[in-house]
Amino acid sequence: MSRDQRDPAATPRLLLTLLAVALLWPGIRLAELNPLVLLQADNARTMGSFLAGFWPVAHSAEFLGLLLDATLQTLAIATAGIA
Repeated sequence: MSRDQRDPAATPRLLLTLLAVALLWPGIRLAELNPLVLLQADNARTMGSFLAGFWPVAHSAEFLGLLLDATLQTLAIATAGIA
């Protein structure tokens, strides 16, 4: 790869990423965070049954009215927050 095609910010980004991981690692260890637990069979089954509860998607007129109302409220709050 020629010199002008390389990303000049790649090295600083890599160093910042390594620094962030080094600084956050003790907190992750203290919190006993283990993402591999999510891949265990019984946990995958639990997550699957939770997600299956959202299917079929609700589309009744009452629900869509509530959804529209909540959407408009969210947009109003976001607009007020920007102003």
